[in-house]
Amino acid sequence: MKPEIVHVAEIKLDESSGMGRIACHWRDAFTRKGYRFTHVGPDEVPASGHGSLWTRHALQHCQKTKGDRLFLVHEPGSGVFRKMNSPLVVFSHGVERKYVPVVNSHTRRSVKAALKLLVTSHLWRLRQWQTDSGLTHADALLVSSHDDLDYCMAQYQRKKEDVFVFRNGVLPTNIGPRKPDGPVQILFMATWIPRKGISCLISAIPRVALEFPDVRWCLAGTGVAREEVLSNFPELCRHLIDVVPKFQRDEEIKMLSQASLFVLPSLAEGQPLSLLQAMEAGLCCITTDCCGQKDVIEHGRNGLLFPVGDADRFYSLLIECLRGSARRLKLGEQAHLTVKDRTWVSVSDEVIQRVEQVLQKRSIAKGRLENSAASSL
Repeated sequence: MKPEIVHVAEIKLDESSGMGRIACHWRDAFTRKGYRFTHVGPDEVPASGHGSLWTRHALQHCQKTKGDRLFLVHEPGSGVFRKMNSPLVVFSHGVERKYVPVVNSHTRRSVKAALKLLVTSHLWRLRQWQTDSGLTHADALLVSSHDDLDYCMAQYQRKKEDVFVFRNGVLPTNIGPRKPDGPVQILFMATWIPRKGISCLISAIPRVALEFPDVRWCLAGTGVAREEVLSNFPELCRHLIDVVPKFQRDEEIKMLSQASLFVLPSLAEGQPLSLLQAMEAGLCCITTDCCGQKDVIEHGRNGLLFPVGDADRFYSLLIECLRGSARRLKLGEQAHLTVKDRTWVSVSDEVIQRVEQVLQKRSIAKGRLENSAASSL
């Protein structure tokens, strides 16, 4: 009998979010291989006001039942699941301890946010201790970039063979070759938060509007209302900006097909699905030279990279692409070729193979222990 796979993450198991989409494909892959897959998320364990508390409540939920199980646990607070004495695989979509200082150094914290952090600092320290414990002692780690692999080896003294850089997949859009002429629209597809590098957009959009007054922008998946997003821009360019707070899969394909450029000026990421999907759609992509972006974009070959937080360099790359449609199209073609083999079936099966290695290693260790106990009798 194969063990039950218990997937623990404070997310809903659906494709409305990046993490949710990844989890759905992992679930489908485990199910195809004959595993029972159980998700423990906010529907099973209600929110507790803080991540460290939610993880403890999730542990208590799992302790109510027994059986042969492997726990596949999201990084935050993962260390508490060592108490289950079952195989533990911790997955991360961007190691928190690594990217939080980067984000803080490029963003201004409001007085209200600073006070909130001060009040909850002991809970954050608890959560970080739990997280560090999971990343240090889990049987294996699944991380989303080679930057994170190097960080886990240095910070947590993990062996390279115990850390696996998983790949995310893409869904086929079947968008044909792009035309060199016609209206130009630039697509940003991410939540409207500082970590996504919105300061670069706030700086660049008015500057681009002065030089290219017909270029339109689509800011999609912002998660906040149109009025809130547009309040960051002067009146002279607001009419050029379309804001889409939420969208469905068919709307996503339409936005990708209408775009001429894709931008993601994030300060920190894991392995952004929006970037991969834009590459699959044959878009020239401009993004930051960090995290999972570096794993898929080679500057000047299949996309363009710029230093984190460098609004001037971001603007100059935008102008470069707007002035030369031929290069823009060539970079988009190469981007498509880069990710064409990333079907969700293939990349999810890679995750299964790594998890099965953990199970095999545990089984061998258990057998040796039993043989040693028998020989001592």
